[in-house]
Amino acid sequence: MAANKVMSIADAAEKVLAAAGIPMHYGDITERIQQEGFAVSASQTPAISVYVCIRADIKQRTQNGQPQRFEFLGKGNFGLTASKGDAITLKIAEHNKATMEALVAKMHGLTPAEFEALVGEILALLGFEDILVTKITKDGGIDAHGTLNVQDALKFSVGVQAKRLKADGKVSPKDIQALRGSLASDQVGLFITTGVFTLGATKDAKKAGMRPVWLINGQKLAQLVCELELPSLNVKAAHHLVFDVG
Repeated sequence: MAANKVMSIADAAEKVLAAAGIPMHYGDITERIQQEGFAVSASQTPAISVYVCIRADIKQRTQNGQPQRFEFLGKGNFGLTASKGDAITLKIAEHNKATMEALVAKMHGLTPAEFEALVGEILALLGFEDILVTKITKDGGIDAHGTLNVQDALKFSVGVQAKRLKADGKVSPKDIQALRGSLASDQVGLFITTGVFTLGATKDAKKAGMRPVWLINGQKLAQLVCELELPSLNVKAAHHLVFDVG
């Protein structure tokens, strides 16, 4: 996996782990790197390349006596030493990953009407105003409209496309272009899916000179559902007391 001009693979992995705040499997790190466009794969096995690159970074820093930035936690999982995880942290991360995968599968099993209603609920909890979920048979490619008000300083009129896919189902650049073509002249786009965006779709959404299309893939959607403790899916955060002695 060859790094782009901006970021090495190790740097990209560090950025992904820092954003996640929890340990991750190298396969998930690779997927996030590709989704965010941090690096472009020239390998048939990019996940293996990411794994080897992170392990090489650990080995090189050990040999040079430099502080480590990664910690190998076993079974393909890596964390950052700056937020050094332990067995409990890893177990929580594994549990949350399984929960989010189950949520994606559950959302894929919803009817189109149920999924679009779910998206409307999420938009409301995110602070969107004037939300209108369109009728399925007459949505013109747009499943919902809303206004994102950023502290009354900025307002964005947003056209939303909601697409149910399997966890490995892919949204292509053509899908991004179709959404952009359906937007009103004053709108930006928001594409929400239970699947994933191809690298081409991610690049097209950010294309210079074109109206932006914001992207929420299945993993981010499940994370939002958890963080918002979405009532309709009966998601609740479990809180536990942890005691320590300094």
